[in-house]
Amino acid sequence: FGGTLVLLGSLLNLTVFAWALRREIGGIAATQIRLILVVLCFGMCLDFVSGLITVFPDVFHPAWLGSQDDVRLRMLRLARVAGIALPVLTLLFFDLVDRTRATGRIVDLGQRGFVVGAMAMPSTLAMACFFFVEIKYLLTIPSTAVCVGSLAACVVSWKHGAWLEKFAWIVITLSLFGGMITGMYAFDGPFPAPESVAHYQVTARRLMRVGHAFAIVFGMLSLFIAQRLRAPQWG
Repeated sequence: FGGTLVLLGSLLNLTVFAWALRREIGGIAATQIRLILVVLCFGMCLDFVSGLITVFPDVFHPAWLGSQDDVRLRMLRLARVAGIALPVLTLLFFDLVDRTRATGRIVDLGQRGFVVGAMAMPSTLAMACFFFVEIKYLLTIPSTAVCVGSLAACVVSWKHGAWLEKFAWIVITLSLFGGMITGMYAFDGPFPAPESVAHYQVTARRLMRVGHAFAIVFGMLSLFIAQRLRAPQWG
């Protein structure tokens, strides 16, 4: 029953994001925001496909995908997360730039980094899962792009943002760099995993995954709270 609710929820989100694509979007970042909405739709499609694999494994889980611990489904899970989290981070960066009226090369690098990372990360992971696993070696490109975007967000928030925004972007940036380092071995290469975390389900490796994810989640929540604190009647 819970799995069925996940399927319905992903379809509902997909419908709303697809409807939003039909709406007129203004501002200097209108094209980028429209691209981000496309990525969100893609993320919801991945969520739906992953739900089908989980709820109806006899029908939608071919043998070549492997088990839940195998590299293909691990990449699919990360593609789902990246297809949602990275667009949200991109929109939060656009909000920071728009509110502070920041300009310059750092802002341009940040916008390009987040847009490229948000588009390339989930699509590369999905292609590696469903088609050619070797495509995973291209993940260094979107990983680097997202890290560049987060560094730009740190610079802009440090110059113009509130203390909570500075804290949030620093936490997010540290987590993204940590994720890029662990990604060097997380999907069976290109480098071997350290002996202490060689097994996918070992406790230390699971804690690293959870820590990486929740650092980004709590960082985004802090940014949303910072938005509310700027409102005159936030209480």
